[in-house]
Amino acid sequence: MFMFSDCIMAGEQEENEPLPPHIAEAGVSAMNNYAAGPSQQYGRVVRNGSRRNSEVMSTGPDIDCDSWCHTSVSEDKVFDYVWTIDNFEKVAQNYQNTKTMYSEQFVVPLKRRFTVWRLKIYPNGRTPDDQGFITIFLKDSGQNDPAKVRAIAAFSIIDNLGNRTNIKTVDKEFKVLNHSFGFNKFVKHTDLFFPGSSLLKEGRLTLACRITIKQCITVNQTSQQAEYLESEIQDNLENTSYNCDMKKMLYNAEDFFSDVVINCSDGTIPCHSSILSSRSLYFLAMFNTPMKEKFSKVIQIQEMDKATCYVLLEFIYTGKISNDKISLPLFEAADKYNIRDLMAHCSNYLKRKLTRNNCVQTLICADTHADSSLKDAAMDFILENSCILTSSSGWKEELRNYPLLLTELLEGVASANPQSKRSWIELSEVDGAPVAKRRRKH
Repeated sequence: MFMFSDCIMAGEQEENEPLPPHIAEAGVSAMNNYAAGPSQQYGRVVRNGSRRNSEVMSTGPDIDCDSWCHTSVSEDKVFDYVWTIDNFEKVAQNYQNTKTMYSEQFVVPLKRRFTVWRLKIYPNGRTPDDQGFITIFLKDSGQNDPAKVRAIAAFSIIDNLGNRTNIKTVDKEFKVLNHSFGFNKFVKHTDLFFPGSSLLKEGRLTLACRITIKQCITVNQTSQQAEYLESEIQDNLENTSYNCDMKKMLYNAEDFFSDVVINCSDGTIPCHSSILSSRSLYFLAMFNTPMKEKFSKVIQIQEMDKATCYVLLEFIYTGKISNDKISLPLFEAADKYNIRDLMAHCSNYLKRKLTRNNCVQTLICADTHADSSLKDAAMDFILENSCILTSSSGWKEELRNYPLLLTELLEGVASANPQSKRSWIELSEVDGAPVAKRRRKH
């Protein structure tokens, strides 16, 4: 339970800035809840309008009919966001009363549109009456339009055992641009910092916000779409058949007239020079010029094991790759063997998977392979999480052989903009579909 005086509303405009004209795109988010593909029911083809939020009928209507329609209703959207702040006691000491601290923006995807949010706190209270408390809000962070949703925000602290504690909930309509709702007196400093407190883990404060967005979206399913979807289904079947056939050709290459062998660090892989040449300028040049590989039909790739090489070859043969197979070595191989579409795909994925453990290596790799977009993303991640540079000396050793990169990084630390202004999410539309892009200041 909470007192009404603890739950306040604030509409703010300070972050609704015009976009600079030369901002580089630094990442793309995809919708989780968009239209799914066609499915087969009752011997007829129907379209499941929402794979996640509605279920297709498994039996026909209870009465005989020539045609039918089934309307399903979406469930509420539930989204969990977690914000971890290192050495929070120092933060509380350095942030004066009324001074604000922001999380990065994040996207909650809804049906056919995105909503953009961020958490904001006042580490030492929003007003003089709140001094000695943390104030917390969920903020609608859209740039041009309000979220226009009813959202239930359940704020909590993740204690040192991983449990949600100090749970406080607010239920509000976000109808005005940049509205914020939350609690002035969310938690006392004395509850956080007294000896034996379980609310901090090794000095870190972990805030969680479970957002429940109330929805009532209806989706119709009908028995009379088969003739219109026939060509679409055929395309999907042909595409699936093509991928299976090409994988079969790769993994059973000797049965399909393979003519070259790749020597990896732990074995050999037979494959087809014509397919390699059609997908890579590196291999095209190898087999078009009097290089030894043209005559020996043996390609030496000793820097790669067979497992990694098969991932590379699978993309060459099919043009597809699952995200769980993407790695920095694969990114490097894509550049070395001049497979630009694979390199771009790896780059976009690696931007979204930056962590404290891999950001420095990613920065070095992106700089080495002249990928400015990935380099900027890794640089920004390090600058926005400067505790990486203060909590460990390992980054110095990693950057020892890259003095220019080290200088660039330290200059960035010296001139870094405030965290809340370094990046934001811009919503747009491409070919009728919503797109969320992270924009960054440089």
